[in-house]
Amino acid sequence: YWTSLTGSDVHKNSVDQIESYRTKHGFKELDIHNSPKRRNRDFKPMLYGDFIGMLNFKLSEPWALTRHLPDLVNESHQKPIQWIKYTIKGAVIGAIYGLYQHSNHLIENRFVDQKLYLSEKRSPFHIRGLLKYAKIFARPMGYTAGLFLGYKLLYDFFEHHTGGQDIPDMFHHFKAWVILSPFVLGYFLPFRHLPWGVILSATMVFPTYWYIRTISNGEFSRTHQICPEPLNFYQAGVSKAEKDKFEHQDRIEAIGWARATE
Repeated sequence: YWTSLTGSDVHKNSVDQIESYRTKHGFKELDIHNSPKRRNRDFKPMLYGDFIGMLNFKLSEPWALTRHLPDLVNESHQKPIQWIKYTIKGAVIGAIYGLYQHSNHLIENRFVDQKLYLSEKRSPFHIRGLLKYAKIFARPMGYTAGLFLGYKLLYDFFEHHTGGQDIPDMFHHFKAWVILSPFVLGYFLPFRHLPWGVILSATMVFPTYWYIRTISNGEFSRTHQICPEPLNFYQAGVSKAEKDKFEHQDRIEAIGWARATE
């Protein structure tokens, strides 16, 4: 843990003086640990996110920063990290689809693929084998990764503007969906069918997708215990008034979430 609570507990009586509360709400840190034995005077590596202090030594094992990787799974504040995650999701889905396409091609063109495999070398990292896998995965992975990243960028662009804060969340997703649907349909359909595909996607596919998303995230799931409310655990010493304040904030956030997804 790279910070410390070295100060006296005199100023810990009020809520706005608790270090975790100050960090969460953007206050300056009260106690920044300064090691009496500094390992070196070089610039210190910092964690991702908002700057709230500095490490007191330079890590001699750089891979020790991988202890923060589990946090990246639930990261919802840093936009670049979200974009990277959406790109990786799209690449994985594209790889699965590319493997599916290749399997169908094996079934339909068995003789051609037998000649292809016989012409390869036995070495697992030979250039012919690498080119084969690049041909299988590169195009669908790049295509779907670009689509996922484009969807997220468009959604962030629509949501970022001040006037977009009062618009229901569904319309942001709908605009991004309609803009990207020609690129998705262009992978499967001839050009002359794209207008009909876009109309069908906007009038049938997106409402169906949003309905499924609503019943899996909204009031239906809470009523039928598909996604029950999370349990809250508090540290020792939290007063009843503080718990009531936290629960009041949770209720406000729940109302805002319900209005954003209605």
